[in-house]
This record gives sequence, C-alpha cells and structure tokens, in this order.
Amino acid sequence: MPAPDAPVTMVMSSAAQWLFTVAHFAVAAAVTVWVLRHWRGAQARLALLVLAGGGISVLAEPLFDRLGMIWHASVGQWTLLVMYGHHIPLWMLPVYYWFIGGQTLFVVQRVRAGARVADLWRLYGLFCVMDFLLELPILYIGGVYTYFGNQPFWSRTWFPLPGWYAALNGLLPLAAAAAVLLMLSLKGRGHVWSIPLAIPMAIFAVYAATAWPVWAALNSNAGRVVSDLCGTLTIALGVFTAYLLITMLRREAPVEVTVPEAMQQLVSV
Repeated sequence: MPAPDAPVTMVMSSAAQWLFTVAHFAVAAAVTVWVLRHWRGAQARLALLVLAGGGISVLAEPLFDRLGMIWHASVGQWTLLVMYGHHIPLWMLPVYYWFIGGQTLFVVQRVRAGARVADLWRLYGLFCVMDFLLELPILYIGGVYTYFGNQPFWSRTWFPLPGWYAALNGLLPLAAAAAVLLMLSLKGRGHVWSIPLAIPMAIFAVYAATAWPVWAALNSNAGRVVSDLCGTLTIALGVFTAYLLITMLRREAPVEVTVPEAMQQLVSV
C-alpha cells in the first residue's frame, strides 16, 4: 500500500514524461558512448560495471519513496516497476544509470588520481547542489512527482525539495565509490564482477543508516517540531557519514596497486 495521504490521483504530465524519458535515455546513451570511445579494454568494462550498478540501484527508489513520502504521478505513467504501493516511472532507470553511476565513476577516478580530503568534501557539496539543480525545476513545474507529508525543511510552494534529501543524496556516490574500491581491492575475478550488486547494497545501507530519524517522524504522525528535529538529526548523520566515507576513500592507499590487478582480471575474461 502507498503511504497515507499519498496524492494517488496525481496525473503525470504527458509532455514532461516524453521530455524526461527521451532526454535521460539520450544522456545515458551519450555517457555510454563516451566511455566506449575514451576508454578501452578493462577500463571500459569497469566503467560499464559501475554504470550498471547505478542503474540497478533504481530498485531502491520504491522503498525510499514509501518511507520518505515521495509520490510519482501514477495516472498516465509509463511505469518501470511497482513496489510498496509506489509506481516508479521508466525515466528513473536512466537517471540512476548516468546520474548515480556517473557520479560514482567520477569519484573512483578522482580517488585513484590522488584526490585530497578537501577535494572529496567539495565533491560531496557539489553532488548536493546537483541534486537541488536536478529536482527543483521539475518540482516547480509540477505534474511529475511531489513530496508530501510533514516533511522537515520543506514548503510545498516555496521550496518543494525537503532539505534533508539533498544532504543524503550527495552521499550516494561516495558510498558507491567506496564499495567499488573495496571490490577492486579484493582478490578474485568474482569480486570485480560483483560491482553492479555492491553499489545498490552500499546505497541501501547508507540511506537507511542516515534517513531513519526522518522516516520515523514521517511515518508516526509527528508534529512539525519533532519532524524538524529528526530532519536535523538526519542531516547531522549524513554529514558524519560523509566524513566516514571520505576518510575511508582517502585511506585506500593500496588502490594504485590493486586496481590494475583487478583490471587484469577483467581483461582475462
């Protein structure tokens, strides 16, 4: 069943659906072509595994929507999947593929190139800003999806993206990159090929570990004060988790040695 008070009669904008579906699949295709043109052999395979992991992570969206009270207009929707009473539109698949997968790939490359702690913090901030830039125009236009319930740091009219969401969405590429680098550091071909599964596992784990205060407030009819306090705690947990992930990524000292070895395993397949 959908979350209580979900706007189940919300109608999907036909024009927006066409636009987002075509645009996001085009971007996903362009990213794939870019990878295949600029990278060869094992490096290209690794990139495609990471992008695939981003795409598979769309399976997390229904749970996040149910607990975090997001509703994608289901009337007239081209539906990719239905879980927990929530309908996920087809265009969300390429979004996860190029947005989450692409960001993860960028973090992996930056870490391998010797990114400093300050560089990774800047990336986290950039990912949070990118989430605002991606979502706010869609929410202002309307007719595609909406947030509902007693959301903290949110105004349906003036600021339709709850502030806590961006703080957590910025974590996802860092968590996924940490999972990728862990798989690359382990011996055995199977670990490398498990990257598409490791990425959604990391995303599920990090989101649940940080969003639980807000999820609890949203699903227990808490008042505004409690909701805002839980939102503050969730943001604090998000920043703390960013610190942990950045520390982990910077301590991947053996990466320069183990990544090429893992790539050789890809070449040998």
